[in-house]
Amino acid sequence: MLWYPKGMTQQPPPDKKAEWAKKAALKDAVVPNYFEVFTTRVEILCGQCQHSFKRTLMLNVNEPIFVCPKCSTKNWIPVTFDIKP
Repeated sequence: MLWYPKGMTQQPPPDKKAEWAKKAALKDAVVPNYFEVFTTRVEILCGQCQHSFKRTLMLNVNEPIFVCPKCSTKNWIPVTFDIKP
């Protein structure tokens, strides 16, 4: 599994994964098995069924939740917007 929030290029430490899982659970969601964040979109591998899908990021929406089109599981993405002029 790979994770790419805020420029990470390798898996986060286990304590960070556990923190993300707790935050996702509070929102009745799961952390995807894989996600890669681009400028305007995110590619997700569902944390429940492993289905791959893409979604457009919305401006100024931090920590978005996207629903898997195959199994309807909520996938929480731990990213925040930081727009600098």
